[in-house]
Amino acid sequence: MTAQTQMEKLAAGARVDQAVDLGPGAAATLYADPAEQSAEVLGSGCGTGRFCTTSWDEKLTGEPSGGSAPRVAYVHTTCAFDGVIKGTSVGDYVMYYAGSVPDAVDSEIESEDETGTYVGYEHVTGRIGGRAGRFVLRHAGEFTGSKVSGRWTVVSGSGTGELVGLSGVGGFTGMHGEEATPYTFAYSLPPAAREPQP
Repeated sequence: MTAQTQMEKLAAGARVDQAVDLGPGAAATLYADPAEQSAEVLGSGCGTGRFCTTSWDEKLTGEPSGGSAPRVAYVHTTCAFDGVIKGTSVGDYVMYYAGSVPDAVDSEIESEDETGTYVGYEHVTGRIGGRAGRFVLRHAGEFTGSKVSGRWTVVSGSGTGELVGLSGVGGFTGMHGEEATPYTFAYSLPPAAREPQP
């Protein structure tokens, strides 16, 4: 399986637990579930890490419906990344809340009781593989009760600085209230430009 096929399958939400060929000296195994991935960075094009949500600002659209009725909200976040991605981010999302999860354990904690989906974009500033720049991740995910999972795809052409030409996919599975969330990320970058010889 090529790296491109691997990334396409993961971006589509498929479970991919196979070896990834990301070029000379960069073969690794990428797991669809970050919980199954070793915490060790596996190669120049594949690795894991953790991110922390440092702020969360959520606003409902339209009139509040109350109760467990379906509703939509806008969310603005900031995050800090460590691991294969090192840096910070600003994200904007649209959340769809379908309603409460049946037989929820604690109905008084609304954020842990609901099920729904979300989409959005996250602007990341930082380093990947020792190269600095900015790029944008396109998100799609879902949440049920206290569990949330998402898939990322680098927006084509969004890389800047030393990350021009970046492509990649990743994802995470986390629990509501945890301090840091593990993620997996597989990426490809063109060869770094070399300094002209004197």
